[in-house]
Amino acid sequence: MSDSRALLKAQALGDAVTSRELNSGMSEADREHYYLLTVALFVRLIDHHFDDEPSHDDIRAFVNETRHDFRDAVPPINAMVVEVLIRAIFGEEHLLDDVAPEEQYAAQLPVIRKIVGQSDLVQTRLDDYLTDAENLARDWVEA
Repeated sequence: MSDSRALLKAQALGDAVTSRELNSGMSEADREHYYLLTVALFVRLIDHHFDDEPSHDDIRAFVNETRHDFRDAVPPINAMVVEVLIRAIFGEEHLLDDVAPEEQYAAQLPVIRKIVGQSDLVQTRLDDYLTDAENLARDWVEA
């Protein structure tokens, strides 16, 4: 398993010890792959969570749940960025124009953690979701 995949899996499962270990020794090439893999897993998990195209109210409800679930997070979750990321997946890509990649990444990880932590199915099939995310990331690179 690549370091980037192992790190993302540890983070998705809330394994802070493994996450710190893998993060500290990651090469720059693996780190770039890790960021791309994070985006791809985020997309796949949002697709899983919202079976159909969600309404803005559905997205806001999910964002509010996420904000509540991570209310003690430091730094706090930027709910507006989470909403923008989800809406971009469902066709409003232009909303990403004003969101820095660092802000996107910081908002994606808690959402990944939430969906994985709250779904036995996703936890059981996390390796499948990671493989699917790797394939998606590879498609993006090759496009």
